[in-house]
Amino acid sequence: MEDDRNTPDEREEPFGGLTEENPSRKQVTREMIAERAYLISQSDPSGSDEENWLRAERELQEEQESK
Repeated sequence: MEDDRNTPDEREEPFGGLTEENPSRKQVTREMIAERAYLISQSDPSGSDEENWLRAERELQEEQESK
């Protein structure tokens, strides 16, 4: 049986791996992507959950790169 007490919270795992190179850049977390994907789903109900997630991830990463 695995001991997962030391497993980091997945919602706080950053995407893009950019924060160590540029500490002033805010990390894009799963929680941020989930919130953006939800907002996308409410404004454009034609996309699937996966499409909304990928769009949210892409938008957030692009926003971070432009800062």
